[in-house]
Amino acid sequence: MQRISAGHRYTPIIESLPVKSPIWTATLIAVIGDVSRFRNCAEFHAYLGWSPQVDRSGSSLDSSKLAKSCVRLSHKVFGQMVMIILAPVIRTTAFRIYYQRLTARGMRPARAMGHVAGKLSAVLYSMLKTMTLYDEAKHRTELGLPPRSETFAQLTVAAPLDYIGSFDEDLEFLKDAVESTERQGDRAVKLPR
Repeated sequence: MQRISAGHRYTPIIESLPVKSPIWTATLIAVIGDVSRFRNCAEFHAYLGWSPQVDRSGSSLDSSKLAKSCVRLSHKVFGQMVMIILAPVIRTTAFRIYYQRLTARGMRPARAMGHVAGKLSAVLYSMLKTMTLYDEAKHRTELGLPPRSETFAQLTVAAPLDYIGSFDEDLEFLKDAVESTERQGDRAVKLPR
């Protein structure tokens, strides 16, 4: 799989993200195809499964959730990327800081993870459209963060995953934890690590 995707023009761009895996790279290349077929970022989000779907009940009830129609493989890839980015053993990235900002504002962790995955897909769309590598300094600046003071020898973390498929179980764990938190009211529940 690595040999096949190694020669693709999107490979260095996808692998310049803060986390990478040859399986994720090959999956995203297969799912995306040619990025020029998407007219804008919203179409790209919807296709990858990270766009909101608003439910309306007349004029009194609005709620939003992730759209169900998407390519499941890409949905899982971005979900797994977010799980790795948020892992405490991985260096702090602009995506983790974005997640921390969202949860500090009171957003539930599972919903904040969805926002981070959407941000990650927006960054990837921009990178593929302009054929540029991920620039963390630029991303930090656009998020209003100070520049990094340390220099890291390895900016990208390789994720040693052999398959794509555990994200649904991770989401179930998070949903159970969120429901448990909601049942207990305002008391905070410490999630197991």
